[in-house]
Amino acid sequence: MIASVSGTLTHKGAETALVDNNGLEWELHTSSRSLEALPAVGSDVHVYTHLHHREDQMRLYGIGSAELAEALEAGDLPRLTQIPGLGTKTAQKMILALKGKLTLAVDGVGQGSDGTGAGGRTPSASGVEADLTAALVKMGFGQRESREAVQSALRAAREAGVEATQLEEQVLRMAAAQLSSLTTGD
Repeated sequence: MIASVSGTLTHKGAETALVDNNGLEWELHTSSRSLEALPAVGSDVHVYTHLHHREDQMRLYGIGSAELAEALEAGDLPRLTQIPGLGTKTAQKMILALKGKLTLAVDGVGQGSDGTGAGGRTPSASGVEADLTAALVKMGFGQRESREAVQSALRAAREAGVEATQLEEQVLRMAAAQLSSLTTGD
């Protein structure tokens, strides 16, 4: 799994951005809204990604964390279902379970400039794991499957060096995509 790409932004197209990382240029498919949020060509960027692998192709999608929180807050089902791996039912469950809960982390309210929570505490991994597992169970996924998906996503996020301020959101996105790929009819 490729959780994120960091490097120099070399091109911004209509639906893609190119990011050079030590001589390897990544093509990221993304929404126009995420493209607008990127800095000017030549700037350093860090973009969270989702690798969508099909029998006939592999595509790397760039997803803005603020865009995800805004879509959840607005209940924007069409925007959420554009994320590979999230079908209509899963997106609806995410809206019901998470509407209004991710905006604080994205806006930075209640967080210090170093990514710590109120009182200078860094969110604990066990607290994040429990909260995200509970949210996925509320969305209709099984307890065991949700816990395993969250644990797997937490490991992947740590290996990718996801910042504390983005950890919960990225783990939720990865775990939901993993679970939705296991369910039928979505």
